[in-house]
Amino acid sequence: MKRGSSGIIPKTIPVIPIVYTAAILLLVFQVFGQQRERRGQQQSPYYVNLMRAEAFVRSGFDREDINRTPVPGREWKRFPEGQPLRIAGSGLEDLPKRPALTLRGNPVREFTLLFAFTMESRSIAYLNEHGESVPGMYLSSVGDNWEIFLNGRLIRSEMHLDERGRIRSGRTWHSVFFPLEKTFFVPGINILSFRIAGDPAYSGTGFYYAGPYYIDDYSGIRNRHSDDLLTALCGIYFFVGLYHFMLFLSQRKETYNLYYSVFSVLLGCYSLTRSSAVFSLIPDTNITVRILYGSMFLLLPLMGAFIESLENKTISAATGVFGLFCCILGVTQAIFPLQYAEDVLLLWQLSSLVYIVYVFGYLLVFTFCRKGYLRWKEKRRAGRPGSLLKEYGWGIAETSLGNITIGAVIAFLAGFYDLLDAIMIHLAYNMASYGMFVFFAGIAFSLSRRYNRLFVQIGENNAVLELSNAVLETAVHERTRELEEQTAIAESASRAKSDFLARMSHEIRTPMNAITGMSELILRETINPRVREYAGGVKQSSASLLHIVNDILDFSKIDSGKMEIIPGEYRLTSLIDDAAAMIRVRLMEKPVFFVITVDNALPRSLAGDESRIRQILINLLTNAAKYTQEGHITLSVGGEKTEQDTVTLVMEISDTGIGIKAENMDRLFMDFTQFDARKNRGLEGTGLGLSIARSLCRAMGGDITAESVYGTGSRFTVRLPQKIRDAAPAAVVENREAKGTLVYETREVYGLSLQYALHGLGVPCTFVSSREAFLGALSRGSFAFVFTAPFLFSQVKQALRDRGACTEVILINRFGKTVPYPGLPALTMPAGPVSVANILNHVEDVPGKEPDVFTADFTVPDARVLIVDDLATNLRITKALLDPYKLRIDVCLSGAEAVRLVRKNRYDLILMDHMMPDMDGVETTRAIRALEKELQEREGRAGGRQIPIVALTANAIPGMKETFLRNGFSDYLSKPIEIGKFNEIVEKWLR
Repeated sequence: MKRGSSGIIPKTIPVIPIVYTAAILLLVFQVFGQQRERRGQQQSPYYVNLMRAEAFVRSGFDREDINRTPVPGREWKRFPEGQPLRIAGSGLEDLPKRPALTLRGNPVREFTLLFAFTMESRSIAYLNEHGESVPGMYLSSVGDNWEIFLNGRLIRSEMHLDERGRIRSGRTWHSVFFPLEKTFFVPGINILSFRIAGDPAYSGTGFYYAGPYYIDDYSGIRNRHSDDLLTALCGIYFFVGLYHFMLFLSQRKETYNLYYSVFSVLLGCYSLTRSSAVFSLIPDTNITVRILYGSMFLLLPLMGAFIESLENKTISAATGVFGLFCCILGVTQAIFPLQYAEDVLLLWQLSSLVYIVYVFGYLLVFTFCRKGYLRWKEKRRAGRPGSLLKEYGWGIAETSLGNITIGAVIAFLAGFYDLLDAIMIHLAYNMASYGMFVFFAGIAFSLSRRYNRLFVQIGENNAVLELSNAVLETAVHERTRELEEQTAIAESASRAKSDFLARMSHEIRTPMNAITGMSELILRETINPRVREYAGGVKQSSASLLHIVNDILDFSKIDSGKMEIIPGEYRLTSLIDDAAAMIRVRLMEKPVFFVITVDNALPRSLAGDESRIRQILINLLTNAAKYTQEGHITLSVGGEKTEQDTVTLVMEISDTGIGIKAENMDRLFMDFTQFDARKNRGLEGTGLGLSIARSLCRAMGGDITAESVYGTGSRFTVRLPQKIRDAAPAAVVENREAKGTLVYETREVYGLSLQYALHGLGVPCTFVSSREAFLGALSRGSFAFVFTAPFLFSQVKQALRDRGACTEVILINRFGKTVPYPGLPALTMPAGPVSVANILNHVEDVPGKEPDVFTADFTVPDARVLIVDDLATNLRITKALLDPYKLRIDVCLSGAEAVRLVRKNRYDLILMDHMMPDMDGVETTRAIRALEKELQEREGRAGGRQIPIVALTANAIPGMKETFLRNGFSDYLSKPIEIGKFNEIVEKWLR
């Protein structure tokens, strides 16, 4: 199947001739349209053609001359009509000459140009009667520095001279127009004066272009000489240049894209500097003229390089030499004065004539004709006779070289027209800019056709491959359909899982809220110790069940990619104490020693997600406590500084538990994995703790590794990069050198942990584990402190009494055990550096333990709170939890009743249940928000503060908090209610 004839890729149409024909017609319409508009404009009652007015010039400037008609003579010279009003060649005496290619210009001198024109009385009357008509002046060119006066009044000044009369900023402008004051005109003879400052030998001083110069309606001038179209073309040049540069980067072998991209950008720079719009961007023409010259010098060699690389894939020596010559001219004109740049321009023009013949004569016309002739001759040999003219027509329409040749001819004719206009016509249409755009557009269309043909050729060469692809596509379609079906099944399963988790969360958390809440309320009462013990057991069991539910929900968040890491500043020692406090409660009934060693060199304050790091520690410590029945558990925390503001936390949790078999190590961090199910039947858990910990760790840029010997124990190592906020150590001992310490402890894990902490604090320390070693250490030196176990205290006391030592004794007490000697200071284990430093500094240190009974640290008796829940038990629990805050509390069992109460009363906080019959929490909240808006508008306080509404829900699946906040809620609290978070909510919205 042939592409191009079968409709797979359509045959190319002769778009280039169509584009060129349309472009030529546009240029013709532009010329005749502007000429017709100009004829209409000349009928203006106050139109003045300054080219036909009397024009005079003299050396120097005297303000007395700007308001009177000069008398031609030796001082004043009269310009012939139609001659460019430039100073050089004006016939003034004593004008200096400047040798060609001189690197210096002549000193700046001032000159006066005068126009005397007549303004009839009816023109003045027309101006006065038509307030909307504003006169304006158009000048094809004026430079270098200048001021304009009308009848002795200054109307425009672009004079920028220093104190020595030298030009600071060039103002050689072309196509400049501006409005005039009506009151400046007088009936009869009007004097238009120009003060010109510049090099008298420089052609840019004065009026360097031969017209037009006129006074007319300003709106007509602005519309006629607007450069909006030319500015838009410049944008196209820059965009196409960038586009082809990207093509070059993607395919370096096609160097013509690079030449064309640079050519396009330089053409944009050249066109922009030829427009009047450039003066609003860069008023100093010393800069714009150099940009104009530099871009103009390089356009021609770049065009030659583009054509050669497009047709021959190589650059000729002629193009390389001419390009180097133009680069040298461009650099030198940018360094030396503009007068030198004018000489350089003449050199470039002379050398360009030869290169233009080479490019347009040889590379384009001759090569195009030669290739057309060879094609025609080849067809004749093959027995396909045809017309040579038809062959050339086909080449113009279908070949890149023919497209470019026709565009070059159009651009050349437009430039030739501009030359004639500058010499004799004086219409200032600037056709060369539009002709260059036609040439430029022709190249762009030609390159696009080149790509189109490339694709056609690829399609024809790969027809067989496409047939094979059709078969493959059929197979892929079948496979895709199967995958879509499997995806639909997977999505259905995912939705079912989400629905199940939501239902499970609600169904489990709702009764758990009652269990946890009632336990909390029992613990707040003064009750029998045994009952208190039972209530504490119930609360702890519900916490264990909640931990299992939270593990499943965390796994769901990770699985759906909705787990968020929220960094913030935190204290590492506080985080460790919080995690340890939860674990040591679990170890109170086990013969397991729990010790903590923390490197005191770690920064005091870090930045990271504190709650997630705490969760990782708790999961790993819980895992160790679960599988360790005797021996010890050690938490070691150190750091490795990687950057100036970053430290890698290294947390090791080692235990003497049952360990993990070697064959199970690869599955250790898998989801829902537990080993030795029969042996560990009595241990609760989901098998998700380690999986969640590793996922969280990796989400924060770290990782977890594990080592284990079955029957001996395990060690888990966590590495987490954290930002440093405060690099100071967390604990400092005052006068540490004078606080020598002796540690006498037969429980080696406690003794070594305490010794590590003391050494980290810089305190001299000796550790002994036997009576003989203890007595020997006392005999060899003196100590300020002795740390010892309660059951060794009598030995220590006797030994110190025998030696008369003034040593303070500190007991090493295990968490949960009563100190047998109330009067003595005690260090509760496990202890970190902060606790040890506090006791050596005689600062009271309270072990981190959750209080058995919650007490509110503030009250808000004036605040009024509404609790909304469809279960009376939940209402009773929530109301009782709020009692310590001394609030005024209302309760209701439905959303409709809640809306009624809000209409009747003003509340400072609303606690809203989610799942309720009839109106659920979301619908109720929307109704309350609408009611609030209505009441505020009625009372004239629109946009006032809204009532905080906190969602109380047993549905804690991922994304629920965001859903509640989007639907008008102010905050979110999941059930069962945790007292700490509940207190934070109350404090946040009421305190």
